[in-house]
Amino acid sequence: MSVRHWKDDTGELEKEAKPIIEESFPELAAVNILFTFRDPPAKAGAGKVVAGTCRAISARDRDLFGYDFEICMAEAVWGQLLRRQKKRLTWHELRHARVDLDEDGNPVLDKEERVKIWVEDHDIDVRTFHEEIEEFGMDRELNQLTTFFVKTRRKAKEDVNLRKRLRRPVLGTIVLDGEEGDIELDF
Repeated sequence: MSVRHWKDDTGELEKEAKPIIEESFPELAAVNILFTFRDPPAKAGAGKVVAGTCRAISARDRDLFGYDFEICMAEAVWGQLLRRQKKRLTWHELRHARVDLDEDGNPVLDKEERVKIWVEDHDIDVRTFHEEIEEFGMDRELNQLTTFFVKTRRKAKEDVNLRKRLRRPVLGTIVLDGEEGDIELDF
């Protein structure tokens, strides 16, 4: 099966991302993001559909094409999502895109005058089954663990040293009922 990738020339993904960047990730205003689609969706472990990805563009391609990150959405998944789900997926993929900032909050440049960037992995990975949560709800331990990590991340936004220690990069996985089976979104 062949895979096709294309730039989002409609501007839909960028339009979705712009207010999220302004509100949640203002440091991303210092970089150029290439928004793309792919078909069919990629598959991750155990055949799970990958709804979206974020990748840092190589130094060579940054110099040649002027983009720093690529945010790629699976077209078949994107077309099934509700407005709020699109916003959440876009927020999630943008959250992976990170910019090195100095102590004054300005982007740090490399020796070629490019903004220093990286892609951050998930900081929380909660794996369960949606049927399990439907049947039993969120147990106390899972609730406490999730709350702890969320509070820790909030503190990290205010504390540069803590943010650096937590820089290892999912709050969880959302399972959406798709026409062709479940779609799992890590967040």
